[in-house]
Amino acid sequence: METQTTPATTERSSNIPVEREVSVPAQQPPTSVSPFALMRAMMDDMGKMRMATLDALWLPAIDVSKRDDQLVVRAELPGFNAKDVNVEVEGGTLTISGERQQSTSDAYHSERSYGSFYRAIPLPENVDPDQIKATFTNGVLEVTMSAPKAEQQARKKIEVK
Repeated sequence: METQTTPATTERSSNIPVEREVSVPAQQPPTSVSPFALMRAMMDDMGKMRMATLDALWLPAIDVSKRDDQLVVRAELPGFNAKDVNVEVEGGTLTISGERQQSTSDAYHSERSYGSFYRAIPLPENVDPDQIKATFTNGVLEVTMSAPKAEQQARKKIEVK
């Protein structure tokens, strides 16, 4: 859409005219487009904006649970392969990262999310990083580790004076 600059005159409180430039959309010649086509184009534009926003916010769903004596982290990563996922442990934090790339740039319509993701999951104290194992099956990453044993402290009554 072209814009044209036109001078606009306004008055300040001292009644002195001040000239400034104002951007006014240029007049477009009327077209014979149906209102339905205009509405469809507007909906398509809104959908593209929504998807751009969702792409920026895309994160895989994560579950952390305890199974027997294991701590289990599961991440849903449909469309990924094991080689596309990076799993690391550093400083008591498990990180899962990767990137889903769009296969073609000439898609007619796309609602899938693309781009990179990064998830950081704090681990309980005393987790041995050498005992962590990761498997990837049917688009689900499963990371297992020994759950740290909670130290049972004996109950002691404290006398209040």
